[in-house]
Parts: sequence; C-alpha cells; structure tokens
Amino acid sequence: MLGFFVLLCFAHVVVSFQNVHPDAKIDPTARLGSFVDIDTGVIVKAHAHIGSFASIASSTLIGENTNIGSHAKIGQRCNIENNVTIKTFAKFGNDNVLRSGSVFAQFSSIGNNVIFGNRVVMNEHAVVNDGAEIGDDSFLDEFSSVDFNVKILPKAYIGPFSFILSNAIVNEGAVIYESVEIPQKAVVNQKQVVISTPSTFTLYQSCAPIDSILSGNVEIAAKNDKEFNSKQFNVLLRSMMDSQVDSLIASCKQTQMPAKLEQLPTIKTLYLIRYQNLDRFKENFRIVQNATKSSTPSIVISKNGVRMDSSASFERMQELAREYHFGETAEKEILEPDVQKKFVQLLAIDQDASRVNRGENDTYYEMIGQIRNGDREVTCAKRSRQELITFENLNISF
Repeated sequence: MLGFFVLLCFAHVVVSFQNVHPDAKIDPTARLGSFVDIDTGVIVKAHAHIGSFASIASSTLIGENTNIGSHAKIGQRCNIENNVTIKTFAKFGNDNVLRSGSVFAQFSSIGNNVIFGNRVVMNEHAVVNDGAEIGDDSFLDEFSSVDFNVKILPKAYIGPFSFILSNAIVNEGAVIYESVEIPQKAVVNQKQVVISTPSTFTLYQSCAPIDSILSGNVEIAAKNDKEFNSKQFNVLLRSMMDSQVDSLIASCKQTQMPAKLEQLPTIKTLYLIRYQNLDRFKENFRIVQNATKSSTPSIVISKNGVRMDSSASFERMQELAREYHFGETAEKEILEPDVQKKFVQLLAIDQDASRVNRGENDTYYEMIGQIRNGDREVTCAKRSRQELITFENLNISF
C-alpha cells in the first residue's frame, strides 16, 4: 500500500514537471502544461496557455489570452500579442512580432525577424522565411512558402503550394491561387488574381467527352485554318464564355453560393481539339481518363517491368504535363487576345469556387463581378511544381 502511494506521488511529480527560469514572469492566471521549458526574461501575461512540451526562449513576451499548443517552439525576443493562437508543433525563430488575433496552424514555421499584422492566418505546413512582412487579415494556405524579405500587404491570399520568392511584393487584396510561383523581386498588383499556368494534362483531366458536345461545335473546332476561318472558332468560344459568366452571376446573385461552371468542361474540350486536332484529342482523352479514373485498372504492369503500351501511355502523360498554356511558358497561342483573357478569367473563377478561406467582404459573388468588370486583373504565372505523374497516383495493378 505504501509502495503504491509513493508511486502515485512520483507520477504526479513527473506529470507536473515544468522547467521555468526564476527570472521568468508568469501571471498567476496563466496555465502551463507539463514539461514546458520557459527561459530567462520570458513574460507570460494573464490567461495565456502554454501547452505541454512547448519551449519559449529568452526575453519573449506572451500576450493575454494567447494559446500556444503542445510541442511548439518559440525563439528569443519574440513579441506575441494578445489573443494569438499557435498550434501544436509550430516552430518560430527569433525576433518575430505576432500581432493580435493571428492564428498559426500546426507545423507552421517562421524564420527570424518576421512581422505579422493583426488577424493573419497561417495554415498547416506554411513557411515564412527571414525578414518577411505579412499584412493584416492576410491568409497563407497550407504548404505555401514565403521567401526572404517578401512583403505581403493586407488582405492578401496565398494559395496552397504557392511560392513567393525573395524580395517580391504582394499588394493589398491580391489573390494567388494554388501552385503559383511568384519570381524574385516581382510585384503583384493590388487586387490582382494569379493562377498557375495550366498544363495540357490538367485541361484533359477536367474536359468534357466529345459525345456530350453539339456536333456542329466540334466541327468548328476540328476544322483547320485552310478549310475554315479560325475567327469563327474564337467567335464560338467568346459567345460560350460570355454566356457562362452571365448565367453564373445570375445564379450566384440569387443563392449567394458558388455555382458550377457547366460550360467550362466543354470549352476546354473545344480548345484542346483546336489546339491538337480531333484524332489527337480522342487518343489523349482516352489515355488520361482511363489512367486516372477509379474503376477498372487501365495500366497493367508485369513483375518484369512495364508493358510497351503502358510505358507509351505514361510517357504521353508526362509530355502533356510539360506542355503549358496562356502564360510566358506557353508553347503556342491559338486564341485571340480577348478570348484568351476570358478563358483565363473563367479558370480563375473556377478555382475561386473551391476557396474556403476568405476575409471579410470577400465572397465568390463579388469575385466574379470584379473579374467580369475588370476591377481585378487576372494573369497566369509559372507553376510552383509540375504535376507529378507517377505510378502511385494512377490506377495501376501489379
């Protein structure tokens, strides 16, 4: 019985162990978890919470009602203001300023001498490097990366897997979608919208089958320049795009909810037919759709290696993934400038429909209207990463 009592007391001591430097100033209302490590000169204000196994380096200030999750690591001389949330396994360097109301998700990472404005949100695995400045109400989505000395002004959105390279400036209200790379020293204008340059592979993944499209429209797209005036094709796409945006605005105005761009898959198909020719489209469509659908396996690999037909299909998809449209890396241009602009705008609107993280007065309906009215410039930029076509993300049997 005595042994059990001693063991219980020992367990209590171990569970409640805290390494707090004598010079640290901890408000009586603050809560410290087990195995926290708080260095000299640290100030923890009222009602703050430091989770278990978290470490706070010397001379750092933790504001009122701030919550630091377990296993988080905070460097020296940081100024973390009131009502900041830092979740588990976040890792921050030295001399950073985190202003009130900001939220930093688990595994987010910050370098040194970074300044965050009020109500900034960093999602999981987002990274901000030394010397960057992030303005009020900005959002850095998962796996985004902000390089050295980048300046992001208020109310900007940086999408998943997007990279903002060193010394770039992202102006107020700019929206940068998924997998975009902003070059060094580049300037993204106020309220500008940037999408990644689409590849042929991604267009095929979301285009419509030919049998769902009016035969007359397919014929217009399939005619070559010697047989048919290419201006007629641009007239067709221009009309379809305008109709799509008009119906989208009408639908969203009524419901205030994102609506499906029903004509966009058809527009992609007609564009690809025109870009490559009808026979090539049919072949590529079959390869991409069969390889990525979830039903019957389309690529069969023997234990001795890949069959010749499967290898050819795999190489074809890699080729399609390396061919880009509409940006500086585009292989060729087949659309008139205004039609290409409308196409890029539709692709941006399509991406915005799935954007969950929005600021105040930042709605899908408003975005469509601003793009349509020219209040937001929409551009394509280099992809931050190519589509990786591997056997792991295809439907393959062994």
